[in-house]
Amino acid sequence: MTTDPEMPEVVPGSPADRLYTAELAAFYEGRPGTVRGLMRVRMSWADVVDYVDDVLADSLVRDRWPGLTATPVPEKFGPGAYTTGKGEIHLPPAPQGPIYLLHEIAHRATMKFVEDEHGPEFCGVYLVLLRRFVGAPAEHLLRRELARRDVRPSDRLVDDHPARRMAA
Repeated sequence: MTTDPEMPEVVPGSPADRLYTAELAAFYEGRPGTVRGLMRVRMSWADVVDYVDDVLADSLVRDRWPGLTATPVPEKFGPGAYTTGKGEIHLPPAPQGPIYLLHEIAHRATMKFVEDEHGPEFCGVYLVLLRRFVGAPAEHLLRRELARRDVRPSDRLVDDHPARRMAA
């Protein structure tokens, strides 16, 4: 998970650095097929597209973040993923699994409404997506790792998202 190629590198101790470190501690140490190995899961491109479509079609996602779009786009180079304001999720040549996809979908849900793209509101949305699509153990594991890094997720964009008010 890298930032957009036009963005600066991740600053040590920044919200992005603390989040990425928490993700690695939570999901990279185990074997694939286990919660602690979720960052090692790889999906086919067809599975990536289906997974993103399923997330966007989910009733919770449609209700909490109306109008949310995310279109997977294959990148020719680079190991990481990033999201654009055009609704695209750019993914590396070997598409990654649910952790990466949900991280990028959380960016799509928050990018117009937050200054810090990896801050508390982003983390709150990301945790809701993890619980819904991966399960409570994954959400609790990441929440614990975030707390160890003094990251306090916010529910501001979970319970009262601006897009939800505009759709009403």
